[in-house]
Amino acid sequence: MKASNLSILILCVISFVAVSTCFAGDSKIYGCVSNNGGALRLVSGPGFCKSTESPTVLSGYTGVDYAIYGHVTSTGGQADSGTFAGFSVSPRSYGPAGVYDIQFSLSSETTPACVVTSKTTAQCEVTSKGANSVTISCAQPTISGSDIIYTPVASDFEFMCID
Repeated sequence: MKASNLSILILCVISFVAVSTCFAGDSKIYGCVSNNGGALRLVSGPGFCKSTESPTVLSGYTGVDYAIYGHVTSTGGQADSGTFAGFSVSPRSYGPAGVYDIQFSLSSETTPACVVTSKTTAQCEVTSKGANSVTISCAQPTISGSDIIYTPVASDFEFMCID
């Protein structure tokens, strides 16, 4: 694999350019690199690239059982739902807005490492996680005098959890 493709893949994972689900049980992560600009889209397997993209595979991982990632809308829906698998989302019906419980379809005995990025000006973070779930909370920062106040708010976000 070209070094530039590897750099793009790492950047993509960090910035959550991808909006699909990948299971790395076969120790491979599949992606499609745009021929115009180099944007990377992670896919669930080979053969999912568009004619304007080139396929890339990052392989040779050890100790990674799965990676689950996706784009969640402010209402708790899965954006581009036809490309998702491996998790379900439930926005909390009690308490403040902007709290989402995500359940993983796969069972695990360990707690995955998770990151989240807001698709809006809100800030989202992982507030709790377990072996088969994660809770993500979003809040809108506002400045009041010399203070920053965070108000819970529904927000689109992308997340990734790796185990």
